[in-house]
Amino acid sequence: MEGSSGKAPLVDAAFQLLLACPAGLSRSQVSVDFKNSYDREPHPDKKLEESIEHIWNCRLAVSPSLFNGSKFRYGGFHMIDGEGDLEKPQNLCIHLGLTDYKTFVGTNLSHEWEHFLVPVEEDVTRCRHTASPLGNGAIVETADSQILLLQRSVDVGEFPGHVVFPGGHSEPDEVGIKSDASGSLSRMNNELNGKIAAEMFDGIIREVVEETGVPATYLSEPIFLGISRRVINVRPTAFFYVRCYLSSEAVFDHYNHAEHAFESTKLSAVSRVLKEDHDILSWIFSRTSYPRIIKDHMDGGLLNVPGVGDFNVEWHLAAHTKRSYNIFCKHIWKLECMVITRDGEVTLASTSSISSKHTTWRNQ
Repeated sequence: MEGSSGKAPLVDAAFQLLLACPAGLSRSQVSVDFKNSYDREPHPDKKLEESIEHIWNCRLAVSPSLFNGSKFRYGGFHMIDGEGDLEKPQNLCIHLGLTDYKTFVGTNLSHEWEHFLVPVEEDVTRCRHTASPLGNGAIVETADSQILLLQRSVDVGEFPGHVVFPGGHSEPDEVGIKSDASGSLSRMNNELNGKIAAEMFDGIIREVVEETGVPATYLSEPIFLGISRRVINVRPTAFFYVRCYLSSEAVFDHYNHAEHAFESTKLSAVSRVLKEDHDILSWIFSRTSYPRIIKDHMDGGLLNVPGVGDFNVEWHLAAHTKRSYNIFCKHIWKLECMVITRDGEVTLASTSSISSKHTTWRNQ
């Protein structure tokens, strides 16, 4: 379990990785702390704050059917037992407040979204004036080892036309929360926290069903993988791994009858299977950013892996524990291969052989 609710990672990419769970977390390992203190703080600039209502009214004039529903707001996280120990179960508590779609449109989706940010590196403080509703996304792997992707409709409000994983939001309405405009909602409630945590897992299955048409009976229990934040508009998303017991061809048939097929224009399936060691490493390192621990031990911009070869280090998912391990992996849906570094040494390992000791590459 890696990440921090503190300093936001500086990554030259479309997303910042706030939390990575390399082994994945089950439903029983994820809890929620739902409090007023995790709600958005109004911005001290009165004109900027008033722009939220103005933007919403302009959007309503164009799309009268828009609905200002409640959303769970991301407010950070903290670890529970086993933190920093790869041999102990990892447990996570996600901090959630309450926001709504109107405030999301007026802050995160505003062309002035950067003006709502606080000029500090600490992530939660930096985004305290944005709605930051916690979205969800699913890395769905089919029975024939394909990963499902959707091309968003041009009519959706956020990033129209982009290719995305299936997902949306966990909904407060599903656990009986309509809004808290009066401030009367009791949030110091363990039962409610439990319901919200369950909705995070139930909600992602609901989104996959609605967007792909695949019945829930053909989907596995979700595995929580981590939380990212989009660089543009600082919108946070919780990601899950879901196994689909149908072939990609069968999924395409279901997609034609999906309840929310109007939100996308195309369903695609891409292979995740990479057979050669070199291809696997190229897949891990495929963009333009690398961490200091690797950078300080690189020669001429190449990463040398003994027995495998030299590779350009161009992208990473970085993880940090109290034992000073750094785990980098592009296969976030399956995590079959990882590059582990400690004290500048680099080796390869499969997830099945990860332990408190260094391991070497083992073919799957």
